[in-house]
Amino acid sequence: MGDLQGHDFRGNQWTGGGGGPDVERRDVRDVMGLHLMDNAPWAQENVLRAIQAAGIPKNRDVVVERWTPNTQLAAYRPDWQGGQIAINASAEHWYSTDLAKAQGMLRAENIASSSRPEAPLVHELGHALHHDAVRGNPDWTYHGREYTAPSTLGDSRIREMISRAVSDYAGWSNDPREFVAEVFAGLHEGKTYPSEVMKLYKEFHGPRR
Repeated sequence: MGDLQGHDFRGNQWTGGGGGPDVERRDVRDVMGLHLMDNAPWAQENVLRAIQAAGIPKNRDVVVERWTPNTQLAAYRPDWQGGQIAINASAEHWYSTDLAKAQGMLRAENIASSSRPEAPLVHELGHALHHDAVRGNPDWTYHGREYTAPSTLGDSRIREMISRAVSDYAGWSNDPREFVAEVFAGLHEGKTYPSEVMKLYKEFHGPRR
């Protein structure tokens, strides 16, 4: 497949609005489960490029699987060998012939904090790094596959502020984990946030790149 429309892909980033960190290339073509997209080579390219541009470290386990709902693009599994990032091969999003446009629509609708094509995987990487940051912290607890925050985001005024400044998902999930991951994805794109947002991000141990 050629480069995504409107974006020139070089090495590990798309040009045209922010960029991924300069990271060592990983052999992403060995991503386990990618064969589930064999009937759609352009979708495989979307996934491979997103993995690279997100800057997912070589030692972080990444797999492609199928699950429902197909509206969930990816997931972070904290209890799998130190934390696994899974990509949903059932999600129509990855089969777009213009992934930048598809992600841009999610941003325009304020569903996501970032319009970058790799944003869903940056979000999950944010979860992984956040989990690393709070691992062993007695205020954070574990239930099966989840790590749970000691509190919610706060009252409706705070959630409304987060929704306006970051994304609806960040605010109305009322979940510090999702708030941190959404801010992380926005920061990856080069966004700046109000001091009130960044104060909360710090209080919830939001990771640095």
